[in-house]
Amino acid sequence: MIENGILAGVLLLLCVLAILTVSMERLFTAVVYAGTLSAAAAFAYMLLGAPDVALAEAVIGSTLSTVVFLVTLKKYRIFVVRFLPEKDSDSGSLKKVMSVLSRSLEKKEMEVHVLQASEPVDTLLSYGDTDLVVEQKSGHVVIHGEQHSEILERIKHSFHKAGILAKYAGSGDEEHFHSDPKEGRLRHRWPALAFILVISAALFYGYYSMGAPGTASLWEAIRAVGIQETGAKNLVAAIYLDYRLFDTLLEALLLLVSVIGVSQFAGLSKAEQVHPEVNQNPVKDNPSHVMLGSLGIVYVFLAVFGGYIIVTGMDGPGGGFQGGALLAAIIIACHFVEKRVLLPLSRAARLEKIMYVLILALGSLYLIFGPYVSVDVKRLHFLLMNIFIGLKVCSGLSLIYLHFMSSGTGKESEHE
Repeated sequence: MIENGILAGVLLLLCVLAILTVSMERLFTAVVYAGTLSAAAAFAYMLLGAPDVALAEAVIGSTLSTVVFLVTLKKYRIFVVRFLPEKDSDSGSLKKVMSVLSRSLEKKEMEVHVLQASEPVDTLLSYGDTDLVVEQKSGHVVIHGEQHSEILERIKHSFHKAGILAKYAGSGDEEHFHSDPKEGRLRHRWPALAFILVISAALFYGYYSMGAPGTASLWEAIRAVGIQETGAKNLVAAIYLDYRLFDTLLEALLLLVSVIGVSQFAGLSKAEQVHPEVNQNPVKDNPSHVMLGSLGIVYVFLAVFGGYIIVTGMDGPGGGFQGGALLAAIIIACHFVEKRVLLPLSRAARLEKIMYVLILALGSLYLIFGPYVSVDVKRLHFLLMNIFIGLKVCSGLSLIYLHFMSSGTGKESEHE
């Protein structure tokens, strides 16, 4: 009874956190709420008797995803505005316009870099790092750029609050510029909020429809057959390494393709090339010796625990995916906090490809000869597959993070 009450409370907490995540104006706060949501979901999985899923959610959803989101916010928060001042404009009006531009996106946690220019508007818009061109004219400003975006509406609203008339290039309609951007933001978030409410209703309906668990005869029968056929006490491992091995091979391929995609598209943007300070490590202050010593103990614990759940994944909660994510968390945390690279990009890329070849080779052999081998050979197959998958997941997740943090020259990621 107490456990059911706790589960109901956790489900309610999930709904509240989902609404808060969507409703937050500041992206950093939304990321924190999203990470908390994943932690609460992991706890719910534990209460529902799914420790493997809970472990994966806690490591990937609550920890690694949060770090990647924070790194992304750090890297892509620069907004470049080219400002064309009016000829012979007084210094007071010039400073006022510059100040409005600089402060317009503070709540969006973006750094507005205002660059005074003198070239024609078409030339400025052709620059790859230009997000917006603001042209000062007598009594008003003209904004050149993508219309009807939330960021643009914020800039125009900031001008309106400062008593400066703003309008789009080529448009004489200025009234709709004066609307508060909060109205548009809430309007766009209603579908997400409605979706959350529908999912929440389905969640509680499913919870109250579960009723008493009843007899476990079907579960015992499946467990007995699974252990007898595969030798794995953890049926989750038996499923993804035996009964549904094709899914595992394709999931490993999906991670490989994801890494390749990130490596191709995570290079420096034009704005980062012009403003390299955006690529600095998110931790500005050097951590203290006490903190470093404490982290060393945490790293050792995570390494031992990650290796343990990889090796014992066939008989208990865990496996290659969860253990590999834990090992990747060590590499990511070490770089994120201490600015040290334990696994350079080139070695991580090489390791990830080698592990996938080994997974594909061993999986193919098992698909051919699996029905004819003994249980002991199957257990050896499970152990080796978990080790290969763990190393591949570790190197793959580390690659994704290091590509995001790379300076584009590879020097930061290659430093040991």
